[in-house]
Amino acid sequence: MMFSKKAQNLRPSPTVAMNMKAQSLREKGETVLNLTVGEPHFPTPKAIIDETCQSLKAHDTRYGKPGGGKPVREAVVAKLLKENQLSYEPDEVVIGIGAKQIIFHSFLALLDPGDEVLVPSPYWGSYPEQAMLAGGSMKAFGPESGVGFSLDQLKRALTDRSKALLLTSPHNPTGQMLSKEQLEAIARVCREHGLFVISDEIYEYYSYDKPHISILNVCPDLRDQVLLINGLSKGSAMTGFRFGYGVGAKPLIAKLRAIQTHATTCHAPFIEKAAIKALTMGKEAVLDHVLEMKRLRDLCASLLHGVCGIKMPPPEGAFYFFIDLRPFLGQSSSQSFCEALLLNKSVALVPGEAFGAPGFARLSYAVPEAVLKEAIHRLQEFLEKGSKE
Repeated sequence: MMFSKKAQNLRPSPTVAMNMKAQSLREKGETVLNLTVGEPHFPTPKAIIDETCQSLKAHDTRYGKPGGGKPVREAVVAKLLKENQLSYEPDEVVIGIGAKQIIFHSFLALLDPGDEVLVPSPYWGSYPEQAMLAGGSMKAFGPESGVGFSLDQLKRALTDRSKALLLTSPHNPTGQMLSKEQLEAIARVCREHGLFVISDEIYEYYSYDKPHISILNVCPDLRDQVLLINGLSKGSAMTGFRFGYGVGAKPLIAKLRAIQTHATTCHAPFIEKAAIKALTMGKEAVLDHVLEMKRLRDLCASLLHGVCGIKMPPPEGAFYFFIDLRPFLGQSSSQSFCEALLLNKSVALVPGEAFGAPGFARLSYAVPEAVLKEAIHRLQEFLEKGSKE
């Protein structure tokens, strides 16, 4: 069979691939401590489950409206006004099958062959594949250390093919957050060069040491130059509901809705009813979850330093540590390290190659405390014996 060049060049999601390896070992009866998946370990709030069940019993299982029905788009608008001080209209909102779909469709709407999306490195592993599938390409920039980027690095990355800048804050995989000053500086570059901004804010609720700030909060004049993307997977622990949304200028939103009519068409109405409940409840309903995740972050930082000798500043948001393994690798790679760790100690991490940062590994601490403690204990044993057991 002759596949297209796009299909031939496509790599499966590396986080999904590592998670599948861990699940395969579990199916064989092994006790695997899986720290790969970006999924809160909390249950979806009961009120949202109850709303879903009531909607199903009412037979809300037919086709919904492409891009989301008006009630759920109004709920997004109300959430943005209340929690983010951003004012939008329902026609400036599109609902998708997860934030991932909205990002992909935005690439389809914006990129022509040869166009580039600039992304700070490290980056979420699906970004480059989505850009490639949409006909463009992703250009990563940032330091070799894998943490943070400077304005000069962004400017040096710019070419006449640069079409958009993709920002993620809180960040996956590092947990870093962009400050007001950084966002203002980035906005100046985007104004000067006409660079469109895709702002992935899916980890918004998991902001621990300072409040989450959107680029639209500090630079409202960029309103028509920004697509804000968010969803309920992380903040409301609704990963399986696959509910995401994009907010931006009406012409772009209309294009995203049109693309959706040829792809997934719509969400089921019972999913939208659950989403309305979650959006109405807002962050206040999951504050205990956020506080618990912050406690796990602090515990993880303490264990990594005290047990493994890995000293690093705690991430400001999301629920990951991006660990620098280079002092432990020798001639090995982080990919080989993570595969050996899984094989020998049944602990699953995601290698830094998945994020464009060889030599690192992503650890998700969105797991029960006992799992986190045991996993880091096994990691310590592995480091003491070396990655070539």
